[in-house]
Amino acid sequence: MTKRNRLLAAVLGVLVAGASNAQPPPPTPTEPIPFASLSALERSQLAEFKDVWDTLPPPRQDRLRRGAERWASMTPEQRAQAAERFRRWQSLPPEKREEIRQRFEHFRSLPPEQQRSIRESFRQFRSLPPDERERLRKQYEGMSPDERRAFLRGAGEQRRAMMKDRWLESVPENERAASSAMFDAFAPEDRRAFMRTLRDAQTPAERDAIRRELLALAPDARTQRLRQIAPPPRFPPPPPRE
Repeated sequence: MTKRNRLLAAVLGVLVAGASNAQPPPPTPTEPIPFASLSALERSQLAEFKDVWDTLPPPRQDRLRRGAERWASMTPEQRAQAAERFRRWQSLPPEKREEIRQRFEHFRSLPPEQQRSIRESFRQFRSLPPDERERLRKQYEGMSPDERRAFLRGAGEQRRAMMKDRWLESVPENERAASSAMFDAFAPEDRRAFMRTLRDAQTPAERDAIRRELLALAPDARTQRLRQIAPPPRFPPPPPRE
C-alpha cells in the first residue's frame, strides 16, 4: 500500500469520501451553552433558534455555535464553497447521510491517540493537489464492498505496525527484540487486545509492568493472561456487508 493510499484509507475509514473540506469534530460538549453567552454576531446568525435553544442538546448547540463562528470568519468565496457543500450534502440519500453521521460518531469515540493520528493523516491528505484528492476519492468510491474492506484492512495493519513501533521505542533497548517477538507471536485478535491493554493503563510504569508480566510467561499462559486482563473492544467487529 502506497503512502498516498494509506492516507486515503486512514481518512476515509472515518470521514466521508465526498466531503473534501470536512474536519474531524472536536470533543463533544456535555454542558449546555447559554444563548446569552454567544457573541452578538452568533446570536444574530442563530436568532431563529433562540426560542428553542434551551431545549437543544449541548452537542447540537455546540455544532450550531461553531457553524456560526466559521461562517462569520469566511470570505465570500469560502461562503459560496460552503453553500455548495451543503447543497451536495442535502442531495445525498438519507442512508448515505446517516452513514456519514455514524462515521463522525465513531471518530468521537476513538482514544485521543487515534484521533490525533487520523487528524494528522487528514492534514496530509488535504495537502495533496485537489485533482489528486479527487482521483483517490473516486478510486475508493469505485471499489466493490470486498475491495473496500481489503483496502481498509491493509490500512489498519499499517496503522497497527506504526503503533507497535512507537510502543517499542518506550521499551529498554536490550528487551526490544524479545518484546517484539512476543507481540508478533500473538494472534491478530490478541495483538489488538494487547494494544488495548496498554492504552488502558494509566501510567508508563503500569504499561511496562504489563509487558514484563506477559514476557515472563510461557506462550500459552501469556495468551491466557492477556485475555484475562484486556479490556473489551469499544466496538464489536462489524457484520459482513453485501
